[in-house]
Amino acid sequence: MQKTYTVLVLLLLSFLNAKSQATQWAKSLPGNGTGNEVRNPKVHVDATGNIISAGRFKGTMDMDPGPGVVNVSSTASHLTEIFDSYIVKLDPSGNFIWAKTFNCWWNDYATDVKTDLAGNVFVAGYFTDSMDADPGPGTHILRHDPYSFNAYYIVKLDANGNFLWATAASPYTGNPSGTQESNTSIAVDPSGNLWEARYLDLGAICRITKYSSSGGILLTKDVAAINGYLDGRLAFDNTGSVYLAGAFSGTVDFDPGVAINSVTAVSHYNGFLLKMNGSLDFQWVKQFKASASPSGTHATGALQPSVDGANNIYVMGWFMGNVDFDPGPGVNSDTGPNEDYCFFILKLTPSGTLSWVRTYMNANGWLFWLNQMAVDPTGNVYATGSFQSAMEFNRKRTPSLKLTAPGRSQHMFVLKLDQLGATEWVKQMGGDRDHNTVGSSLAVTQDRIVAAGTFMDTLKVDWGLPNSLSLGASLNDVSHAFFVSLNNCSVDTGLTISGPMKMLTANLSGAAYQWKDCATGASLAGATTQSFTPASNGNYRVVITDGACVDSSECYSITGLGVNDKSSLASVKAFPNPTTGVITIALGKKYELITVELRNEIGQLMSTDNYNDLADIKMDIKGAAGLYFINIVADDGKSVGLRVLKQ
Repeated sequence: MQKTYTVLVLLLLSFLNAKSQATQWAKSLPGNGTGNEVRNPKVHVDATGNIISAGRFKGTMDMDPGPGVVNVSSTASHLTEIFDSYIVKLDPSGNFIWAKTFNCWWNDYATDVKTDLAGNVFVAGYFTDSMDADPGPGTHILRHDPYSFNAYYIVKLDANGNFLWATAASPYTGNPSGTQESNTSIAVDPSGNLWEARYLDLGAICRITKYSSSGGILLTKDVAAINGYLDGRLAFDNTGSVYLAGAFSGTVDFDPGVAINSVTAVSHYNGFLLKMNGSLDFQWVKQFKASASPSGTHATGALQPSVDGANNIYVMGWFMGNVDFDPGPGVNSDTGPNEDYCFFILKLTPSGTLSWVRTYMNANGWLFWLNQMAVDPTGNVYATGSFQSAMEFNRKRTPSLKLTAPGRSQHMFVLKLDQLGATEWVKQMGGDRDHNTVGSSLAVTQDRIVAAGTFMDTLKVDWGLPNSLSLGASLNDVSHAFFVSLNNCSVDTGLTISGPMKMLTANLSGAAYQWKDCATGASLAGATTQSFTPASNGNYRVVITDGACVDSSECYSITGLGVNDKSSLASVKAFPNPTTGVITIALGKKYELITVELRNEIGQLMSTDNYNDLADIKMDIKGAAGLYFINIVADDGKSVGLRVLKQ
């Protein structure tokens, strides 16, 4: 009999900045049997806050992340490495709305998803052989030349997931030489037109196509390699300009028109950023050059462009060896290992002048990968991916922001940079076993960040939640999709510890506070002010609500409360407790000198008194009703802390 084991894996969670983002919710799409698998989930947030994800899966998967069950199965589940595309729509709280799948005899991979202002959904990907692009009861068969490797597809669904139209590569021609076509990115302009970039003829051509809302082709132009390779991804600015960023080798004519504007790569692959107007007329092209040194491997390529509200352009990409990231006459270079992928994020002005660049690389051959970047209108940059071992996220700057993943496991991260390229915060999520948690995609809106990825095992998520939650899956399953929604607002969750009673004070004033016991997760009754004085040793944190933002501090360890030496003051008592005001402190023996400090529940010093040659001390607590703390210091230097409740 086959046994299935479920193991709870506590996420190793780091907050590397006091200003951080709190989790609104986390949801998963688990597989339902051994060998089921989800890969590369992409995520997009529509104009009303609904979340749409597309990816690929095999086997059977429950598409409802809530208590309901909506199982879908891949059509080619009899084949080991054959996947189908899925699309799922969730409401802003992560609740299930609908799910769809495309059926293909061989493979179909969803690689991108976008929506227009009306909530219509565009899904792009590639397939082999034939595919039914209608996820409803009807059929819409897409076919391509079986001699080809892959063919692209684009499917448009309405806001309810109903089929509207689809387009694909050229139909079957019987040419045994074959070709390969695959879309690399899609984007939707404010008018609801769809733009697509895809490469064909094994990367000799990058074709940019504009479709109307009904699927008709409005414009298409090619960027062609003269003798080499290129690919690219799309972005728009708010003037209607179109940007294509990618990698190229050899010599490429970057002018989609009749003129020639050719650029030749230095060494191996180089990165590029091409700017065109809304008619795809050439404006300018920028090159990111690898070193020409014959020693080692030097290469780079852009993976994604993005544009902020001021039309500054951001490029995320990869590099090996030595690369100059300044496309102008200046030099801004960095060097990584010759055989390992390193990554960069850079910012250019609207005219293409370099503003700043940040580079990321892991050590000793350990993996690091950037999968997606997003930029908000004010120019803050967000990125997600995965890493192994110890990864420094603040290279060449202080302080060090290093995250660590145990063993050979991969951990997911979400990173935020400000408009100047400084690291605001970085978070990680992953298990303590040799299993992988990969951040594959993210989407950013004015008020939140939604990240998507895959995980193995059962994960406990606690990115600032008042109470943690778990995402469940079993060890026999291969990988499962998850979504995490974070508040996109900063809360200063830093604390200070002061005084002999170890008073904890939140740095942020004017918010709402709830102090908690980290060991039990329980809220501490009455502990709702900015400062909190623990009554006993333990681990404590505070949940801070600042307007619409809710976040939690790290847990702070408090030790040293109570008797600091068992040989002295061990029998000290205060009675009656509770009291109406007057108490007796029984010391257990006579001391030549005793100092007594009285503090209120927020740690303010109320009085300090000295007593001579006494074994019992009468004390009148004259303050308001509440919790008081008494610190007693004997003439031998030993001390004890007591707490007394005044009614």
